[in-house]
Amino acid sequence: MKSLLGKIGTLALVGMAGVAIAACSSTLDKKAPGDSTASSSGERIGTVGLSLQPVLGITVANVHYTVTAGDPATVPAPPIVSEGNLPTPGTSDNFSFGIPLPVGTGYFISLSGESAETGDDITCTGSYGPFGVTSNTSTVFNMVLTCVDNSNGQILTTVDVQTDACPRLIVDYAVAEPGSATIPGTIQVYSAAHDLDDPAEVITFAWSIVNPLQSSVGQFAPANAANTAFNCENPGDAVVVAVTATNHECSKSLQTVVSCVSETCGNGVVDTGLGETCDTALDPTCPADCTKVCGDGNPEGDETCDPTPVNAAVCYPPGDPLQCTLRSASCGDGFVTPPEACDGNLGPGGVALPPGSSCSSDCTTLQGPVCGDGATGGTEECDSGTGTNSSPVPAPSRTCSAECESVSTQACVDCEQAGDCFASSDNCLGPTATPFTSAQTSICFDVLQCMQDNGCVAGTGSTGKCYCGTLTTAQCGAAPFDLSAAGAPNGPCAAVMQAANPAATGNSQILGGLTNKSTPMGAAGQRINCQKNDPVCQPICPGLQ
Repeated sequence: MKSLLGKIGTLALVGMAGVAIAACSSTLDKKAPGDSTASSSGERIGTVGLSLQPVLGITVANVHYTVTAGDPATVPAPPIVSEGNLPTPGTSDNFSFGIPLPVGTGYFISLSGESAETGDDITCTGSYGPFGVTSNTSTVFNMVLTCVDNSNGQILTTVDVQTDACPRLIVDYAVAEPGSATIPGTIQVYSAAHDLDDPAEVITFAWSIVNPLQSSVGQFAPANAANTAFNCENPGDAVVVAVTATNHECSKSLQTVVSCVSETCGNGVVDTGLGETCDTALDPTCPADCTKVCGDGNPEGDETCDPTPVNAAVCYPPGDPLQCTLRSASCGDGFVTPPEACDGNLGPGGVALPPGSSCSSDCTTLQGPVCGDGATGGTEECDSGTGTNSSPVPAPSRTCSAECESVSTQACVDCEQAGDCFASSDNCLGPTATPFTSAQTSICFDVLQCMQDNGCVAGTGSTGKCYCGTLTTAQCGAAPFDLSAAGAPNGPCAAVMQAANPAATGNSQILGGLTNKSTPMGAAGQRINCQKNDPVCQPICPGLQ
């Protein structure tokens, strides 16, 4: 089976058909009495682009097709879904065609034809099924049309069939005859369409090669006619071509296939001037059209893949010694090849990792941002760094805590450094002689952030209000130290400030420590107080508006 992508709506059958009649028994096996299986020794059933032996003087004027919703062999008079005639110009050895069908399942297609010559008793029949038609999908399958000389029972030829499917616009058929030609030969293509609402509607046609990577195989002359010619210029096997019919409302396409074959393909020489990249006589993996190109998006011959934007990470590109073969996962090669989760600085799909993320040394784990690596990512608000991804050493700064949380803005720090608050901007780092430990710095920043986030120092507020809340200073000093007790301090930062002073046993100790910059809490209190009392910094620094 082969498949071709169709248009929205219904699916149509698109196929290759071959019609040929052999001269006597020199090219056909004679049918033994009672034997219905004898076939032509020259036929290639199931291929796209046949090479059969036409017989002069025999003309199959048309082929009649019938599509039924059921098997005529087992179901009496199954409903006919579609029926019509395909124009076959005559003595060609093959042709391709497409017919549209509504979406459904359980279909069977039958073909029939007969010789138009007087005195001949030659009939051609074929059938295929069951098959289904799916919206937005075209299914290509092979079908045999068996032509029999009723006078002697010879089997004459084969056929391949394919498909595709604007609701009121119907493309009746797309026929290529012959289905293949030797370069620089010509293939005639035919089509017809009609409008269900207006039989007189003017319909325009446009032929095209579906895969842009095969555009050099040939061209239509002209491309905008219902019936035209496809001129073969370079080798190409089973090239999908489409005719698009357009009325005043919409467009609908139907597909068929053509093949252009180099006359020198198989002569034991790679004739590059004729577009060949290999030769079947020299390379058993060479395709039938003698073109195997790594990078055209089409795996051919011994190619196990062909690079596309989707599979680039798992397919070796052109120029590589292993070109167009599937890549094995190798951690550190710069490609994220399954089952790798990442590789170096690349994440899934080969996309660069976000700042702060890293890949494990065995490429199995994508690690999130690490505080202290100097790159802000994930939930980090900032990262002052000084370390590496493998051994980060978080370094607090005037704007960023050791937990990579923002404790100020650069504008506020610049204002502090330019004015009277230059010394207090370093408060949370501790005195120069005896700097705070990392734990003390963290406590200082926790208190500072709490006061900023709650705005309890803004306006008429104060650091004391951040602890006492609605209580006066006198009430607060005498209140229960247990914050869960009735009447205890209710400021938004009461719990944080108590945690910053684990040795304190009363509220007065907490309030007294708010002005002692030698302690983490007092250092935070003095810094935000200085910002508030500086008329230049107050509008700039966070939590004071």
